[in-house]
Amino acid sequence: MYKNTKNCIGAAIATSFILAGCGGGGESSSSTQSSQSNSGSVNTGGSSGTGSQNNGSTDTGGNGSILLQGVKEWQKPTTVGTLTPSLGLKINEISSSSTGVPWVEIYNPNSETVNLSSHKLRSLAKSASNNQSAGAVIFDLPNIDIPANSYVAVSPRVSSWLNTDANVVFLDQSGNIPTWGNDGYIELLYNNNTSDMVSIGKLYTPTTLSFPDNKVISLNTNKQSVGLWQGSWQNMNFATPAGINDTDPSAVDEDGDGIPTLAKQSGKTFGGIDVYAMGARKGKKDVFIQLDYMNNSVSIPQKTALDKVKQSFSKHNIALHIDVGGLYSENINPDLYNLGQGKLFKVNACTVLPTIYDKQAQGCDSLFDYKQTMTGMRRSFFHYVLFAKSQVPIGYGPSGMAEYLGKNALITLDGWGLKSSTQQELTLLVNYQAGAFMHEIGHNFGLLHGGNDNITYKPNYVSVMNYLYQLRGVTTDFTSDMAIDRFYNWVNAKNVSICSLNNSPCNENFTVDYSYGNLPALNENSLLEENNLLGNKNGGFADWNNDSVKNTAPYSKDINQDTALTELKDFDDWGNLQFNSNYGVMSFKQGVSNMNKKPSSMFMGEHGVILEKILQYEHTN
Repeated sequence: MYKNTKNCIGAAIATSFILAGCGGGGESSSSTQSSQSNSGSVNTGGSSGTGSQNNGSTDTGGNGSILLQGVKEWQKPTTVGTLTPSLGLKINEISSSSTGVPWVEIYNPNSETVNLSSHKLRSLAKSASNNQSAGAVIFDLPNIDIPANSYVAVSPRVSSWLNTDANVVFLDQSGNIPTWGNDGYIELLYNNNTSDMVSIGKLYTPTTLSFPDNKVISLNTNKQSVGLWQGSWQNMNFATPAGINDTDPSAVDEDGDGIPTLAKQSGKTFGGIDVYAMGARKGKKDVFIQLDYMNNSVSIPQKTALDKVKQSFSKHNIALHIDVGGLYSENINPDLYNLGQGKLFKVNACTVLPTIYDKQAQGCDSLFDYKQTMTGMRRSFFHYVLFAKSQVPIGYGPSGMAEYLGKNALITLDGWGLKSSTQQELTLLVNYQAGAFMHEIGHNFGLLHGGNDNITYKPNYVSVMNYLYQLRGVTTDFTSDMAIDRFYNWVNAKNVSICSLNNSPCNENFTVDYSYGNLPALNENSLLEENNLLGNKNGGFADWNNDSVKNTAPYSKDINQDTALTELKDFDDWGNLQFNSNYGVMSFKQGVSNMNKKPSSMFMGEHGVILEKILQYEHTN
């Protein structure tokens, strides 16, 4: 995320949210009920464009707002059913104790739809507030239809932010949540009789004493789950929550991307999902992202922005497979970012990616409200990104938020003065979207604002993760007088404008990239201007103290303005990306966040021309 104030640092801790970027503004509109399918139907409509903004859209006027025509809009899903089973439901897979929040997969083996509420789940339980044991508890199950030969995952509700949907059920009852690890059991009850039961670690007694199929399993912490494979319970290298157990227990991941290599061939699936048809191939890392978005001009993903990010990863043999549904193609088309589920939502005033420490701001939705439309098996390896409006009710707030080593991210650029009435305005919008998007998913991949630390504004850490480069773009010139032009723009030196930067966000050459870790450290106790970022060329030097003189003697200066004199180090982002993480049916991490104050206005010139002080408000708060 990118900060509007240089003191908005947003410290990161392990398993925490990374918060950054102040922005906001704009009006809201109410949602209207629209039809939806629990099978993850495709948004249809819209032209199959090649990447320009409007995709056959109509400009409705007012702040450059562009609304799509023909693309279905979704609301938060609800699933209600009335059917009862002819036979009982079965337990099909259980997560290992190493996956954090546990889950169990329930399977409907019948030829007719079964309503989950016809069953109950019995297990050991604990208090959600203090983890104290609550003994055995029988949990009511929600009113959700499970189609014939289909699956649903059930997990304890570890946070009130988590909502049950057609694919994942979150349980709590009287303050207690189910629990199991290396010891425990899961029992399904139908009409007060045992429908199915699995004991973990040792044999537990079923409610129906004569029940013949009570199996004892062990959860191997080196495996993702234990599941039924060809009729027997086996430890699985790859979990398939809320999906068919179609992956050989001994399958391997040769590419290190969290997807079994065997699934990357024609005719194979991973939890019922044909990743080969979506573009996955053996020999490269494949990253899947479902990108939902709201119906205002700033939140509609620009194909050119997605192309920039995709191309940056492609140079490193990493394939991004992004799904925006029917935005650019009515039909399934991986090249036009349609993998069948990306969705358009009505605009909401504010949306947050919550932590368990935060209370939902009045009028704000949670990202998890929208993620309910993602089918369960997708959640085990797809990232979920939502392009929304703002993160605070008044419209001002961060440009984004993401989970560190998680799978959820939020982009909120409304209120940053972005429009699309002219080509230059559209170019700036495209580039800001690209920078914010790549920054946030970088947190998912384990990057912090300083690479492996949270030291911000390091001039020698040339990465989109750095606030200095997220929206200004990365420089490719490390030796001339323009090597630190982003730094000059940040500190309001040399009259360097945003649009005069090399590879400026005001032009199509804007570059988003992660760092390579090849720049020398900058010792703030002994800065030598002639060293620049990587030596000098034609007399170029880094004028850190802005005196317009090339100082030949070293001096001390707090150049990243964090009130400390330290050694600022580069980091090899590309060599340290982490893809193979978070295999659960849900991704929810604990952490802290803070609200940021309103920035001063962004300035727009006559006829939509961007004025030179477009980022100066960053220093005025």
